Amino acid sequence: MKTIERKVYYCEHCKYKSLSASHTSKHEKYCLSNPLNAHKCFQMCVHLERTKVACGYNSDGYPISKTEFTCAETGKKLYSALAEKKGIVHLIKDAERMPLECELYEEFEPETTQFDD
Repeated sequence: MKTIERKVYYCEHCKYKSLSASHTSKHEKYCLSNPLNAHKCFQMCVHLERTKVACGYNSDGYPISKTEFTCAETGKKLYSALAEKKGIVHLIKDAERMPLECELYEEFEPETTQFDD
């Protein structure tokens, strides 16, 4: 029988684990549970507008689209930590990273439906 002891690296923010310190470090940087990636806009802000934009076709001929985010209150284009992780920030012209805190944040409140018994 062969036994190998190895170090296991764990993400401080979620349940991710790896045998590679560099992979775990990269994961932690972009982990969606990381407080540095908890964008206030995604917490149901009424000002966040999502727009699907066609950006070409894949090798099978199916259309490819991306989601663009805009703050309706400021008119600024925004990008998230996920765009940084994917390395597509340079494709988003004149955009800035979504804020972690925002003084313009207003929570979306869904309309309640009254049911008659």
